[in-house]
Amino acid sequence: ATGATITAGEVQGAKVELNGNVITITVPNVLKEGSYQLQLEKVDENGNLITSSGAEFGWTLPGQSEQTGTTTEGRLQLGTVEITDISSVDTITIREITAPNGYKKLIESLTIQVTKGEVNGSYAATGATITAGEVQGAKVELNGNVITITVPNEKQNFDLALRKFISEVDGTAYN
Repeated sequence: ATGATITAGEVQGAKVELNGNVITITVPNVLKEGSYQLQLEKVDENGNLITSSGAEFGWTLPGQSEQTGTTTEGRLQLGTVEITDISSVDTITIREITAPNGYKKLIESLTIQVTKGEVNGSYAATGATITAGEVQGAKVELNGNVITITVPNEKQNFDLALRKFISEVDGTAYN
């Protein structure tokens, strides 16, 4: 052989070498990657964002230590998770530290599991489920590469007791 050339099915970075009568074809592998984002929404019993005051949360993403933050206008960005392996399920934990002013704290913690797979040649989140600590109204939704966790709250009811002290009646003082 006097030469070698790739004539069809060319892959970027592929090359052919002729050394004596040995032809070496090199085809590079491209590491598949992907990511998904997590955000939290704090809502009232009617599903409206609680914008009056912030709720404080702690959360742990895969391979990271716990972080904390406070909702702004009812939302909190929890971060981005890079996907380099789709053979395992990601576990995310979220705990409510402080409820918004005037609301009851309804959750101690939620555990969310995220399944991953290959979508259009890249890695992506393919599902998300609350697996522990479920509270009525709590939900998790996957839309594109964004997972939204919705955590409900109920208004706090206050009891008020009044006492009346009589200090004087018709000019007679009472102690």
